[in-house]
Amino acid sequence: MSKPPVEFFISGVSTDPTSAGRKEAPRKGNFVATAPFFLLDDPGKSDRSPDAWRSRVLARAKHHRWKITHEQAKTYGVDHHLVGASSWWEKLDILSRTLDVFVYRGESTLTTLICEDLARVDPCQQLLRAIGPNLVIALLMDGPQLAHRWPGRYATVLADDPGSSVITFTSLGLIEAANNKTRLGQSSSIGLWKEDGGQPVLLELPRHAEALLLTLSPKRRTELTLDGRSDNEGAHSWALKGCEGVRRSDDTPKWIIDGNPPR
Repeated sequence: MSKPPVEFFISGVSTDPTSAGRKEAPRKGNFVATAPFFLLDDPGKSDRSPDAWRSRVLARAKHHRWKITHEQAKTYGVDHHLVGASSWWEKLDILSRTLDVFVYRGESTLTTLICEDLARVDPCQQLLRAIGPNLVIALLMDGPQLAHRWPGRYATVLADDPGSSVITFTSLGLIEAANNKTRLGQSSSIGLWKEDGGQPVLLELPRHAEALLLTLSPKRRTELTLDGRSDNEGAHSWALKGCEGVRRSDDTPKWIIDGNPPR
C-alpha cells in the first residue's frame, strides 16, 4: 500500500527559513513556518530536492511579546531563575504583522496563529474573521489545554464566529512543569479541539505515545446571507472523528513513559 502524500507541514521555528540563501544574516525570532506540499505537482514524490519545496515555505513572525508574570514563573517552576523584577518580557522584534492563508483541496482554507496572537486584540484578527478559515492551528507555549483556560475560551470564540475549526497545541515540557507544581491540576492534554456547534475536546497524549494522530472529516453545511439566501451547502467545516496515540517503536525514551524528563 502506498503512503498518502503529506499535504502540508507546520512547525514553530526560531529562525526565518525564508531568509536562507540571502546575503543578510538569517532573521531570528519566533516564527511559524508552513511547507505547503499540496502546491507541488506531485506531493508524494520522495526523491524531490529540498529546494523544490523550500521556495514554497511561508513563515510569519509572532505579533506579540510574551510577558511572564511572577505567578506564571511559579506555575512553571522557574521563579528561582528569574529574580529582580515582577515580570519579564520576551526579547522579540515586532516587525510587520501578516497572516498566511492557504487554500487546499480546492475549497478549504487554513491559517496559523502563535500563542498570544490567538487572544490579543490584533489588526490581523479582523482579517481572520473576515476570511473565516475552515481550519485554524495555534502553536502555543502554555500549560495543559483545558476548556476553561484562556486558549479554550478564545478557540470557542473563533469556532462560534466565524465558525472555524480550531486546534491549539502546546509543549509537553511546560505541561509537566505545571503538573510538578500542581497549580493547574494533573493533565496530559497537549492540545484542544473546538469545532462549530461542538463541545471542546481535550487531546491527551497517552504515556506510551510520542505523538497524536488526529482524524478529521469535512462536513457540508449551509450558510445563509443576511437576507436569507442560501449557498446550497457550498461551505463545509472540519469535524474531529478520532484521536489516538502513536509511537515509532518499542524504544520510546523512558522519560516519556514515566513522565520524568531529563533536567
